[in-house]
Amino acid sequence: MKQRYRSQSGHFFLLLGGILLAALLIRIPGIRYGLPFLYVPDEIGVVQSAGLIASGDFRAEVFNYPLLFHAFLIPAHGVYFLYSYLSGIVDSPAAFQEFYFSHPTWFYLTARLISLAFGLLTIWALYLLGRTVYDRRTGLLAALICAFFPSLVNFSRIGKV
Repeated sequence: MKQRYRSQSGHFFLLLGGILLAALLIRIPGIRYGLPFLYVPDEIGVVQSAGLIASGDFRAEVFNYPLLFHAFLIPAHGVYFLYSYLSGIVDSPAAFQEFYFSHPTWFYLTARLISLAFGLLTIWALYLLGRTVYDRRTGLLAALICAFFPSLVNFSRIGKV
């Protein structure tokens, strides 16, 4: 009995992995949509307010957007600064700030990748919710619907919350 349960568990795990992989593959092609131009005004506000927080500037407009996304975006930009510094692209925080204004694409792409990760985590969380409330099949069905739902696919490609 336990062996059968384990094989079914592995089967569901593979199906969930396939759903997550398919979700990733349909989200990746649109991740660079419009760059270097920006067509979503909220995306501009989110990335700029993260930059203000990182520089220590806490103006009122910083708080127009939920701060949880910033909690992930600011460290990601910090990692990008370290990469840029170690590879010789910039030589100081001031040069990094100038780099933001001359090459903003990478900063917006970072925000979009974080949004993509949150989108994939949403699929996984919905699977867990369906599995907990009802059963594994329900969880997989919920994850499958979430993975291909057009609005959720679109929001996973935009750097905003």
